[in-house]
Amino acid sequence: MSFSLASKAWRIILPIFITPYIIKHLGLDAYGIMSILTVFAGYFALSDLGLTGALEKYVAEFKAKGQLKKINDVVQVGMFYYFIISIIGGLLLYTGFYILLNEFVTIPPELNHQTKISYLIVSITFSLSIFVAFFSSIIRGYQRFDLIAYRTMIVYTISVVLTVLVLHFGYGLIAVVSITLFTSFINVTLFYYLVKKYCRGISIQPRWNKTTFEYLFHFSKWKFLAGFCALISKNSARIITGILLNVRMVSYVSVIQLLAQSVSRRLGAEIVKVLYPFMTEIVASRSNKIQKQVYLRSAKWLFSLLSIPTVFLVAYAEVILQIWLGNDFSNNGTFLLKSLAMLYLFSSVLWLSTNVFEAAGNSFFPNICATTIGFSQLFFYFIFIPNFGINGIVFSHLLTLITIGVYEQHKTLMLVGSNWNEYLKKSFLLPLIASTINYNLLIIIESKINISLPTLITLAIISFIIHIIIYYFIGVFEKEEKKIILKFFNKF
Repeated sequence: MSFSLASKAWRIILPIFITPYIIKHLGLDAYGIMSILTVFAGYFALSDLGLTGALEKYVAEFKAKGQLKKINDVVQVGMFYYFIISIIGGLLLYTGFYILLNEFVTIPPELNHQTKISYLIVSITFSLSIFVAFFSSIIRGYQRFDLIAYRTMIVYTISVVLTVLVLHFGYGLIAVVSITLFTSFINVTLFYYLVKKYCRGISIQPRWNKTTFEYLFHFSKWKFLAGFCALISKNSARIITGILLNVRMVSYVSVIQLLAQSVSRRLGAEIVKVLYPFMTEIVASRSNKIQKQVYLRSAKWLFSLLSIPTVFLVAYAEVILQIWLGNDFSNNGTFLLKSLAMLYLFSSVLWLSTNVFEAAGNSFFPNICATTIGFSQLFFYFIFIPNFGINGIVFSHLLTLITIGVYEQHKTLMLVGSNWNEYLKKSFLLPLIASTINYNLLIIIESKINISLPTLITLAIISFIIHIIIYYFIGVFEKEEKKIILKFFNKF
């Protein structure tokens, strides 16, 4: 478990350190094109219709029951389907790239040839990497998360090192995307070996069975919908920025989203994943009082934890961008970074609503809300980005948060037997007071000293300590909660 968390942390932290180097050597335009290629290919990864999660669930379920034949049934049908979408998906992706990058996005003339070669390579990479999802779902079903964590750290680190090397020796966009193809080949080969070695008796020979596929799809359809909408919410701003503005602006959006999401959304997602089994167990108790108590506490803990890095990021957004990427990014991206960091903080807390409904056996409502949020943001991007530039992304997120997000939260409070007054008072009031105090202290410090990189790192540590001390003195956590948190972190 600890190594798995270290692996996830490594994948969050490493891009933050390596991004300035990539942008410096690749250039803003080429980096923007690479971001569009990555995001667009991500949509096609959903062509698995959510079967990855379904395979993981049923492999684990049938393994627990010792039903090897049923495991092979779902694995073989899965292999057949992934083989088909590997071919068809790759061809459709290439066609989509051709239309998008030739008809809608303006590519600088000097990058035209590199772009055409690059989207061919990315299309081939997709056809290969789709099998990584297939094999990893089997390994996850066998509960061998350690194998995936080791693979992630090793292969991802190799990918980053190779990227640095090819850029150092003067190669460009084609070389960088070729590394992704190379590491995808390594991943597929490695996962195939791991399945054969650790998942005894598994047959991956492709075989079609309509009944088995429908059985899998019955579970996966909501996962597919949620995944699709999450991608729209998370990444569509980059493609639309490329269409409505230019590829250079895509670079600003990509980098700022990376930093804001790393601090709030991605960290929040990992915490929510850990809380999910706990919420499921509590909901099963059928005690409304306990459900309400756990939900309010979970919201407070999540908000309190994420507030610590978010407050520091918001207070020093301009300085961080200036030191990290230079004046250009600082001038163009400070407002966007501050705003997204705060919006991601509050939206991360809203994820708990999904946990409550799914734990209660209702996956329909939160996924319908996610669908509405995804398409609403898409609609608002086309309205606000042409008028406000990349800052239009902020207004799009804000509108969906205060409408659909608040409505979903209202339904959640009704489900657990609470209300807005109790929710805001017990989950947000004291952490918000602590965050406001710490934020003002950081602003005062910034006005008194010149901040360099060593100073910024020192201030980050001091900010963390101050935040915890304020939490302690204003009584954010009750005595009973402190015991629960200590017990939770010992397990975590």
